[in-house]
Amino acid sequence: MTATNAIGTSTPSGSLMVTPVPGAALALAAVFSRKNHPGLGDQDIPIDTNQSIGQLVSVEPRMIGAGHRIVFRFNNTVTSVAMSASTVGNVSHAFTGNEVTVTLTGVPDNQRATVSLGGVNGALNPSASIGFLVGDVSNSRSVVANDVAAVKARNGQTANAGNFRFDLNVSGGINNLDVSAVKARSGMVLP
Repeated sequence: MTATNAIGTSTPSGSLMVTPVPGAALALAAVFSRKNHPGLGDQDIPIDTNQSIGQLVSVEPRMIGAGHRIVFRFNNTVTSVAMSASTVGNVSHAFTGNEVTVTLTGVPDNQRATVSLGGVNGALNPSASIGFLVGDVSNSRSVVANDVAAVKARNGQTANAGNFRFDLNVSGGINNLDVSAVKARSGMVLP
């Protein structure tokens, strides 16, 4: 290596051997359903991406409202995403750092959505399925008496990181409106 300036070029330094180390291969680390909650900020529900176990999916039990964000987290920085798609609703995506965030809007209740990313860093094509069933706080893919009882048991509580799933209308507190919401959907089953 030499340095050059107005005076001239320096004497070359000794040689240095460098062995390049390839970066770790890009891999999917986790997938979440992320919803902004008043007073709590962003709250995540992990999505099980192992579809080999009876095709079961994680359920988002809260009101869909302005939409949901599905976050794909990788072990390294994401530099490109070719596309994203969902089987239900409208979809848009953005990526920053090691996360790709897919925003779903227009998804009606009692639906299953599959979100697929294509060409993440030109190589990965991960996907995740999530069910939207307001009131299914037990993640059983149906709204039953146990869900009603679980929400009733938290009536009067302020939503926090441990009970935010039971704040069905995402109002910041668990109250009779949440109990009414789960009761109104009793008997519904995720298709």
